[in-house]
Order: sequence, then structure tokens, then C-alpha cells
Amino acid sequence: MRLLRVLGLVDLITAHLPNINPNERILEIGATTTLNLGGLFKQSKYESISIEEGQTYRGNFMNLQAKPYGYIFSLNVFEPFGIDRGFHSKPIESDYLYTNKQRLAKLSDLTNSGGINMHITSGLPVIFENQEIHNAGFRIIQRKSKFESEIKETNPRYDYSEILVLHKK
Repeated sequence: MRLLRVLGLVDLITAHLPNINPNERILEIGATTTLNLGGLFKQSKYESISIEEGQTYRGNFMNLQAKPYGYIFSLNVFEPFGIDRGFHSKPIESDYLYTNKQRLAKLSDLTNSGGINMHITSGLPVIFENQEIHNAGFRIIQRKSKFESEIKETNPRYDYSEILVLHKK
């Protein structure tokens, strides 16, 4: 949790989602033992999935069979170098296991009607195009690029961060 505070992410998340219902189930995709939101949601039903050990579920979220969640979070997952691909230095189209349409369909399946998704990236922008998001049944609440340079001393010229907040219709 301390690392998340240093990165400015706790304030960012609570500012965008001030009224998180403690009765809703929360899923974090891509959590690590050192960087996760579990401490932020102590009063809620928090679960996580990652390829790392120590999570509620271990593996790719695309294979997760679970009841829908009210909130889904990810940090540095839905960017070109962070998602279900082979281990090459540069992503190539044939490298990806799933399409954005498939990923968004799975996120939709895992999200309650009226639920919220918040996806944050720091290396490159979120991989989803606006039309793909709408086609999957989500409404964009906010899509903001270069947010890191606003919360810490980062040169905006090299800031490719993005925050994407979605509402499932």
C-alpha cells in the first residue's frame, strides 16, 4: 500500500471512485505481492488474479470463471507490453493470444450491470479503442492521458500513462 501511495495511485483511485460500495465484489487483474490494491479495500470482498503466486486466483483473467464483480481494476495490464503475449522485445500481431474484442467481452462478463472498470497504464496508453469499448457494452466515464505528469514529477513529453474508467451499461 505504501508503494501505491508513493506512486499517487491511492488518491487517484479514491478521487475517481469515492463511493465504493463495501458489499460489492472487487477484482484486481495483474496484482503482485508488492503492488496491489488489497489494503485499499479491506472492508470489501477483494479478489485478485495474476500469473504471480499469492493471489486469490493464479492465471490469465481470460480463463477466470467467477460471478460478476462490481468493480474491476488493473495497473499496467492493458498496454501492448503487459498483456497475454509471447516473450519478444516488441509485440507483433501474431504474438497475442486474444483480440481486444475478446478481452472486452470477458471484462463485460466479469462486470455486473452498472459495474465500474478502472484500467491504469504507465508505459503506454490502454490498448482499447473507444469504439471497441462501446461495442462491448461499456460507457466511457473518463479517458485521460498523461496523468502521471500531474501527480508526480514526470516530463509530460515522455508520459504515456493513461487512466480509463468504464461503466457497464
